[in-house]
Amino acid sequence: MHSWLSRRQLLRGIRCILSTKTKLFVILGLCLLLPAQNLFAWNGHGHRVIASIAFLKLSPECRLEIAARIKNHPRWESDFASRMPDLVKAGDEQIQAEWIFQQAACWPDTTRGLKGDEYKRFNHSTWHYINLIDYLNPKDTNGIDTSRVNLAMRPPSDASELYGLNAVQAIQYAQSKITNPATSREDDALMICWLLHVYSDIHQPLHTTALFSQTLLPKGCRGGNSIKTKQGRNLHSLWDGLLGKDNKFQACHNQAVRMLEDANLASLAKRGASVTDAESVCRGSNLCCKEFAYATEVRAHLQRLEDNGETKIVAVDLSDLYLKRAGSVAEQQASRAGWRLAKLLSQ
Repeated sequence: MHSWLSRRQLLRGIRCILSTKTKLFVILGLCLLLPAQNLFAWNGHGHRVIASIAFLKLSPECRLEIAARIKNHPRWESDFASRMPDLVKAGDEQIQAEWIFQQAACWPDTTRGLKGDEYKRFNHSTWHYINLIDYLNPKDTNGIDTSRVNLAMRPPSDASELYGLNAVQAIQYAQSKITNPATSREDDALMICWLLHVYSDIHQPLHTTALFSQTLLPKGCRGGNSIKTKQGRNLHSLWDGLLGKDNKFQACHNQAVRMLEDANLASLAKRGASVTDAESVCRGSNLCCKEFAYATEVRAHLQRLEDNGETKIVAVDLSDLYLKRAGSVAEQQASRAGWRLAKLLSQ
């Protein structure tokens, strides 16, 4: 894990030993290698692990049926077939189907890199989150304008409003399209990808909640993106990476198997799988966010800054206990997501 201090020291050392021209190329190269700020819910590894959990909970016949439907995706060749690893290509149809699940669960995040008409058609930036409101201080409820925050729990009937859906609305919309016989094969494949992705998103606690305060966060913390931490870029990116960072098929599959074989995780996930509707899942994740992501030490740090009249957020130094609990909660949430997705997909 890189800190801002370590980067600064590294670049200072390079400047001392390299010529001006060489220095420029090396520094630019290093900047490309350093991790960028992650604005997604779960990283690619997390989404792939959850997709594999769901896949492994389904019957072999159901797995193949859903994978076959995903093959109707309008960008199947460019975003799926051409990216399938040789190791997966050499595997049987079940192995290939599991990789398709993993790739489909990650696909909505890739739409941010599309251009022109394809960006307009496929990218839905608001579908990844919902900002249920939390206040740093209860008295803040009277002084902060949250009227523009989309807290609706049902999608609009007007199709022209679909680009502003929140995560809960997007899940319900995707479900309605997938279960509608009149939906085209292409749209069906697209909505399966969005369901796999966004349903996992709302199990990442920081994709259900925004923290507001009078001075530091009058427009909300953007799901923790505005809360800097010493252990990473920000609170959101920290939680995104709690499940791991290896995006390779086998690594994600192996972690999914381990989590399914963990008796405690399986027991929690099995109980949680009885509740699958998006609104209930979202509200449960919101409570989880308040208790664990915005834990006492995070709130106390922000409150001290507010009390001191600070207008910028100083990075919070999270304790080992916080990080340990966060890791456990992330695994529990990911397990629940996989089990619940399997139940939805089997229907």
